[in-house]
Amino acid sequence: MSATTCQSCRAPIVFARSVSTNKVMPFERDPAGEWAVELGQATHVGPAPREPIEGVPTVERWISHFARCPHADTWRGRSRGRR
Repeated sequence: MSATTCQSCRAPIVFARSVSTNKVMPFERDPAGEWAVELGQATHVGPAPREPIEGVPTVERWISHFARCPHADTWRGRSRGRR
């Protein structure tokens, strides 16, 4: 998984494949995010607990970049080869 920047807003992002939909999506780090991204796979893990829970490992959290990018509608649903 390599970091890059959004071609529209220049935010730092990574691309990962959603385990549930098998589609590649852009993600950005967010402590309140509901996704865990590891080895190029994104898994929806739900909201972060308000306080760390003893015995439960902490994961780095991510949010879909589509939720924040002001140009998301331009990119949503496009494959890389069809621009």
